[in-house]
Amino acid sequence: MSSKDLLNEARKRQISPDEFLKRLWKLSTGQKRQAIRFLPTQTKPTRIFRSRIFNKGVLPVSVSELTYPPIDKATLGRANSPNKSIFYASAGGPTTFVESKCKVQDTLVLSEYRIYDPYILNPIGSKRVQTPMSDFEILLNEIFTFPGEYFYEYSSKVAEHLLGGEDINGLIYPSIAGQNESENIVLKPKFVDQFLKLINTTAYHITGIPQQHKYDVEEFDFGIPQEDKISWKKRRKNWSFKYKGQMLKMISNGWSWEAFDEKDMLVDPH
Repeated sequence: MSSKDLLNEARKRQISPDEFLKRLWKLSTGQKRQAIRFLPTQTKPTRIFRSRIFNKGVLPVSVSELTYPPIDKATLGRANSPNKSIFYASAGGPTTFVESKCKVQDTLVLSEYRIYDPYILNPIGSKRVQTPMSDFEILLNEIFTFPGEYFYEYSSKVAEHLLGGEDINGLIYPSIAGQNESENIVLKPKFVDQFLKLINTTAYHITGIPQQHKYDVEEFDFGIPQEDKISWKKRRKNWSFKYKGQMLKMISNGWSWEAFDEKDMLVDPH
């Protein structure tokens, strides 16, 4: 069976997900892909964002409520089969609003995480993938990046295939919901537990959606992790000065403000 044949069977849903995965492995023999090694540092870490919707304004009290779901609550997703946990995140905050499918009156909690250690991601369906694509790469791309949930049974197997091997920590791919240049990331739970650090959380009310992928929001609370608890400040985030006369440079990232010191180092809000 060729890659084109397998793609056609998946389109017609004429093959079980498990058999689909078995054939993926057979077809992958001799195939070459280029994974991406990221080298963050203590001064220049990778920043990623994840959001969750909490209805009726009830905010999470523990850090564990913001990370990947436990196995018994893990439902079928683009990159995971049922009862298999995976950590979904985005390279930028606004993308998480789109991915969460939030609605007016929802309460959305946006969390910022950082990675300080080297890690490896397998790219799929993005400008990072070499072109022209082989038939096998077209198969992976079309199944994994198909809009909506129609292919989830198969896209989750594509993810399982690409996450094979201890050295691969996750995947990077374009935001399917956003349909733009933004990127999403999925990470293995083991890597998350060892190397991902929660920095802060911000709570928003979704007050309006004037057009697709555009949100009117009201920031109403800000939280800092303390062990496995979240210390909510009952206020919006702000910044403090270390000494009298210190200057902070405020720069817009297109959706929020960030502060930098005299050495252009990011200053976290509190």
